Amino acid sequence: MILKKLLFLTLCLGLASEGTAQLNKVRWEKRMLRRGQMSPSAFGVTVRTGPTFFWGELKDRNIRSATGIGLTATYFRTSSLSLGVDVHYGTLGGEKKAFFNSGFRTHYYAVEAVQRWDIGAFLSREEDNPYHLHLIAGIGLAFFRANAYDLDTGERIRFSNHPANSARTPLFRRWGPPQGPPGIRQTRERLIPVGMVFDYDLTPCWKAGVDLRWYFARTDKLDATSGYRLLNPEEADSYSDTPNDCFSQLTVSVGYRFLRRRGRK
Repeated sequence: MILKKLLFLTLCLGLASEGTAQLNKVRWEKRMLRRGQMSPSAFGVTVRTGPTFFWGELKDRNIRSATGIGLTATYFRTSSLSLGVDVHYGTLGGEKKAFFNSGFRTHYYAVEAVQRWDIGAFLSREEDNPYHLHLIAGIGLAFFRANAYDLDTGERIRFSNHPANSARTPLFRRWGPPQGPPGIRQTRERLIPVGMVFDYDLTPCWKAGVDLRWYFARTDKLDATSGYRLLNPEEADSYSDTPNDCFSQLTVSVGYRFLRRRGRK
């Protein structure tokens, strides 16, 4: 019994000591920043997760999830502009009972180059304002496999690509016959992400935020459905000539920004 109490006391003292050390570190970082002896580094990393929402033909019950990691490089930024590279993995889904009687599931990877503009820098005169509101826009590339299923039987009835028969259509073409050799497992398409990010500086290094983005795709195949028709939109046949799909993503994030001493590159 005495041993358990000693262990518990040691644990409490250790946690208190660690908390005090972290608090002192944060105070030291803030003091160094105010004195100009340290400055934010050109690099940071952010991890985010949250739901996705699909907007297309099969848009009912459309909530799924996504996770991602962002690497931000700011060498050529102004006080409010920065460029980042984000990588996301997610799932899109939805269904439509009327006419289609089908639902879909799409797994995708996306790589994005995103420009951020911190408009919070113009809204506040405080140099160390912890609140940041970013407007974002960029361009990306998505790799995905879309499959649509019958709601009654669960049978796959439409798909975006076939690992043996599908051929690659050149990037940025909206429709037309494919020109590449057959045998692809994922369709690739251009994305245009736009949105906004709200960040709060927990410490000079750590931040937490909320990220809302809309993705405009150069395809109508994200739900394995092309317009109000039941034709299979496989990449081996043609790209869709119907309105493009889009989806949105709402995530919470935790980020870390590296610090550096003044005078060091």
